[in-house]
Amino acid sequence: TLVKSAVYDNQLRHLDGWSDVTGTARGGGVYADGVLQLDQSAVYGNSALPAHSTIPAVAFAGGVFVVHTFEVGQQSTIHDNVATTDKNVRVYLSAVMLAVAPVPLGRYLADSFECEALLCQETDALSNPQTIPCPDSMQRCSKRFWGASLAYIPQGTSYDAESFPPRCAAGYVGDSLSHNAQRSQYCDRECNPGYYCSSGTVDPSPCPVGTTSFPATISLSGCKPCFPGSYASKTGSPSCKSCAVGKYQDASGATACMPCVAGSYCSYAATRAVPCPGGTFSAATDLSSARQCANCTLGHACQAGSISPAKCSPGSYADVQGLDSCKDVPEGNFQSEPGATGYMPCLAGSYCPAGASVPLTCPPGTFGNATALSRAGACAPCWRGHSCPAGSLLPVQCSAGFYADKLGLPECRPVPEGNYQNKHAAWSYLPCTAGHYCLRGSSAPLACPKGTFSSAFNLTSENDCIPCPVGHSCFIGSVSPLPCARGTYAPTPGSTNCTLCALGSAQPLVGQNACVECGSGTFANIKGRQECLACPPRTSSVGGASFCDICDDGFYRFDSQTPASPFNCIDCPSQSACSNDTTLASMVLHQDFWRQSSFTSVIYKCRNTPGKSSNCIGASATFLPSKRALEEEHRALTPVLGLEGVDTRNTDYCIEGSEGPLCELCTNLDQYFDQLDLKCVDCPSLGPTIGIAAILIICLVTTAAFIGMLLWRPPASLHAVSNWLKRIVVMANRMNVQAKFKIIVSFYQSWTALDTVYGIEIPAKWQEVFTWVSFDLGGFLLPWPCLGGFIAQLLTLGLYPFVLILVAVFALLVIQLVRRVCLQHWSSSQQKTADVLRPASAAAGESILPASWTDEDEAGPSKLSPLPPLSIQAGSAACAIDAPSRDETLVAAKEDPLNAPLSATPSGNSDVKMCALRNPDAKTHSMQHGVVINALMHKGVSIFIFVTYCLLVPTCRTIFSAWKCVSFVYWDSPERRISFLAEDYSTRCSGAGYERVLAVAWPLLVAWPVATPLLYILALVLSRQAITKRRPRYSRLARSITFLWRDYKPALFFWEALDIYRKLLVSGFVLFIDTEHGTDKVARLLFGLLVSVLFFAAQLIAMPYNKTSDDLLSCFAQLLLICCYIGGVAVKLCDPAKNACYSLTGFQSDSEASTVIVVTSLVMLAIPAAMMFDQIFFMKRTVTIRSVKTREPPHLSLSTGMLWNLFLSHIWSSGQDQMAVVKRQLQLLLPGIKVFLDVDDLIEIGDLETYIEQSNIILLFLSRGYFKSRNCLRECQALCDMSKPLVLLHEADMSKGGAPLDEFRSDCPSKLKMHVFN
Repeated sequence: TLVKSAVYDNQLRHLDGWSDVTGTARGGGVYADGVLQLDQSAVYGNSALPAHSTIPAVAFAGGVFVVHTFEVGQQSTIHDNVATTDKNVRVYLSAVMLAVAPVPLGRYLADSFECEALLCQETDALSNPQTIPCPDSMQRCSKRFWGASLAYIPQGTSYDAESFPPRCAAGYVGDSLSHNAQRSQYCDRECNPGYYCSSGTVDPSPCPVGTTSFPATISLSGCKPCFPGSYASKTGSPSCKSCAVGKYQDASGATACMPCVAGSYCSYAATRAVPCPGGTFSAATDLSSARQCANCTLGHACQAGSISPAKCSPGSYADVQGLDSCKDVPEGNFQSEPGATGYMPCLAGSYCPAGASVPLTCPPGTFGNATALSRAGACAPCWRGHSCPAGSLLPVQCSAGFYADKLGLPECRPVPEGNYQNKHAAWSYLPCTAGHYCLRGSSAPLACPKGTFSSAFNLTSENDCIPCPVGHSCFIGSVSPLPCARGTYAPTPGSTNCTLCALGSAQPLVGQNACVECGSGTFANIKGRQECLACPPRTSSVGGASFCDICDDGFYRFDSQTPASPFNCIDCPSQSACSNDTTLASMVLHQDFWRQSSFTSVIYKCRNTPGKSSNCIGASATFLPSKRALEEEHRALTPVLGLEGVDTRNTDYCIEGSEGPLCELCTNLDQYFDQLDLKCVDCPSLGPTIGIAAILIICLVTTAAFIGMLLWRPPASLHAVSNWLKRIVVMANRMNVQAKFKIIVSFYQSWTALDTVYGIEIPAKWQEVFTWVSFDLGGFLLPWPCLGGFIAQLLTLGLYPFVLILVAVFALLVIQLVRRVCLQHWSSSQQKTADVLRPASAAAGESILPASWTDEDEAGPSKLSPLPPLSIQAGSAACAIDAPSRDETLVAAKEDPLNAPLSATPSGNSDVKMCALRNPDAKTHSMQHGVVINALMHKGVSIFIFVTYCLLVPTCRTIFSAWKCVSFVYWDSPERRISFLAEDYSTRCSGAGYERVLAVAWPLLVAWPVATPLLYILALVLSRQAITKRRPRYSRLARSITFLWRDYKPALFFWEALDIYRKLLVSGFVLFIDTEHGTDKVARLLFGLLVSVLFFAAQLIAMPYNKTSDDLLSCFAQLLLICCYIGGVAVKLCDPAKNACYSLTGFQSDSEASTVIVVTSLVMLAIPAAMMFDQIFFMKRTVTIRSVKTREPPHLSLSTGMLWNLFLSHIWSSGQDQMAVVKRQLQLLLPGIKVFLDVDDLIEIGDLETYIEQSNIILLFLSRGYFKSRNCLRECQALCDMSKPLVLLHEADMSKGGAPLDEFRSDCPSKLKMHVFN
């Protein structure tokens, strides 16, 4: 049994026991002596060959030789075997062989039948395949074949074909695996039309494109090509498709039809393109009939198959549509244009035969004045006095000098010599006149040449004229000689004409032989002058001058090479003086004026100060040596592409020791130009400068320390000064000085840019004063030229603010470390003092008086009277507070240092109670390391914001100055300029030096005007939630940048950033508008005015400040700034040279307009000063608490390690506004009191316990939700753990976040209730 197996490539030549003497072999693949079963197996490629090739013999069954029983199972094959006889299978005479369906695809099993159980009796043998009951003599079906299809192979059968089971017949398909299919050579089905099937086909092969087969064929050659007019575009096409209308195919075997040819049409199944009929055309390729061909248009003809109409050629026409050829033009007419629809009559002067494309001219001597002539004989003969060339329309008149005395002449005849004819159409001629001669064909007599004359007639040549006598002149055609006219003379006889007087001379008489030379102050600029002319205005001359070559007084010319003229002699500039014959190089400049070179008339005014002379001394006519003048003139006249021949450090107009633009550079490198003294002075020594700086720093530090001592721990002798200073601080807080400070600084930082940025000349002393107000402090100790120039200025101003910030942070670090050491020392020594609450009664021997209840204007302090104890009101509750003086505290501590009695008595409300006083624990918590770091970070950010805010605009203005150049004209025509850096005239705005400046300026530009405002914006954005919800205690960053947002409404917290960008626009970025000439033009002023007006309008709409007074002050500052810009425009419009200032602006001079600008700056200082004065006056009337004994406010001392007298504990949501009022009122009533309020003093929310520890007394403000706040409970726990004195303040007003006191008692945690409500 072989299952899914193969027997192949075996070769049999001899088999022992089965070969006879002739060498016969049987069964090359398999010799089946027993039972052989094949199941899905194959026997192929085997061979059975005789053993003896020399003896004729046979070999049977190259595949299988069956002796006994052979079952060919499903899908089994025997094929491609080789033998001399019976190549594949040989069934022996006594053998039994059967095949079981289904057979492999492409094969069939002939004579197969269904093996049924009832057909034959069951045996182990085979049965004869019949459908009647089997006879006893026949073999029976095996039970295992019931239901299967079998084929019985008779005994002795051989299969000599190529395979068994045999392949399906050609033209049929065997692709079924059903057991009852493919029982004959026709297999399963016929081959599909359009396909061909060879024997054993499983998958029919499609006919190629362009061919078909119907019915199916047995080979590729049976696929027939499509006939012309049809096509097959796909393989396996059962039939060819006919070409659609508008297409054709003239070849057989086509895969597609072709579009119809233009000019033709194609019907259905067309085998060719049929041309459109004559008289029609078509450019389309999809026509299906002749009716679709278009008729030929007018003026065209269309032959059969035309794609487009062909224009009729000249001489033909087409006056109707649909012509296949054009018509000839009839005689008497012509047509010269192609594509004509008609023809034109023949032109006059021509004749036209039939089919003429152009008219033919009439012959010479004739003319044709009629149209439509058809032959040459129709032309008329020419008239007398006329000529008729070929094609004449009418006879042409003979011109002057010619005549025609006969008819029909094609040309006129010339007049004979000695005669002339000056008329046209003449039949004859005239004799020549006197003073003339006439050549052949003369139209007029020819005058005798100059220097000759004649009085005779009929002269025939020039030689007949007589020469002119001496002393006379003979013009052309002279009949007699003429004497010379005025302004001329004849020096020799026989002159052809009189000679004009030479330049610089004249002749007023007739017939003279010489001219008279012009005198001084006159000139003769052309020859033949009868009289000499006076010199034009602005010019003068010497005797015999042909022109006025020098300029008069008050005028100058460019150089000695330029002739003087009213146009070249230019008005001397008002800043200079010009004597007779002045050139541009020898021009004399007045004092305080300067120019870049001696070849420009553009004169610049030097910096000056009343009462002081500038370095510009001008120049006299003899100042420039002649040699140098010639050298400069030579260099200047050389073609200048750059700065060749120009001395950029011009010293010609400067005092000795000065040079450069406006004489503001010093020749000595150890000197610098002082803009106030207007002279070069020696640079100060570095040592004294450092000493002065050190002294200033020491003074500043000392002053700050002294003020800090007065505010925090003043000595007893300075209590009054301390209290006054504290009241000033309180007043400043009430007045919101911070907002006004920023408004003033912003105004003056924009105002000081008027001079340097906009070119508005401001008096130097005012500019210097307001420069300090705007924090522009650069170079005040050591001038920048002494420090190394503009690069040093850039580096210093760009970096010293950061150094200042680092120094300030370092100082804070030192202070914090010192304070920490002191606290540790205090903790180890166990020294403790506490501020106490005393009963508000008279038993203490003094009462509390409100100071403002005294009428100092009437009777002074003598009218003081005791008043009831002061109560701090909050809702309906009140509590009396008194902080004892230092002496009283010390007395209490001495009597009982551990149990100093502290108490509080309610004033007017028994519900307000205090925590029972406990002494603070002997061990005080030292400042933690984290507190120091947080404080430093908080203060560091605040210092960075403050310092960069104050210095941002002046520093950015200096950085932007790297692109601010000033150009000076050094050559007039064409105008050429040289540019210098406005901040450092020693640096030109080109070259390597300027590149070094830009290399320093670009990083600073990124760091200051770009990065710094972006850092502000980033900080504001990160703090937006805390700022807009007014909860800065939850954002350390928001508390650190309060300088930027605290003065504005929550919704407009970003306003400071807008104002910063406004300042940068009007004082920095505006420099990029016309970097060289911007200070001389009004474009920058108009830009600044536009920005200020828009910002002013936005401010009026937004009103961003918390206080209305700040909004009004800011709007007023913007209005003043707008006025300054308008005044700047007026200054620019004032031109002293044209006296146009008053007519344009109403100011007499630009100095008046500058005065208005200065006045506006003073007004800006006066307004806040007035507001401060009003606040100070109000402060004198403010109620304060004073001691009855001393008549002075009590001194509020702080115990060692304490920073605040009072800590205000409250919940933000319902108590923030009340606590802000309490703090302000306490600061007014008790100047110098230190009150901790989170919105002002909180740095780190995690350090609440430290703040409690550093406060003398804790005030708990009971409002809704207090005991539900985690931070409030932390504060309560800390004060009780530290036994801090306690004051309860109860908010009873329900509309202001109050609640009943019992509710607070119930909300208070049990572990705190005993301490809080004891």
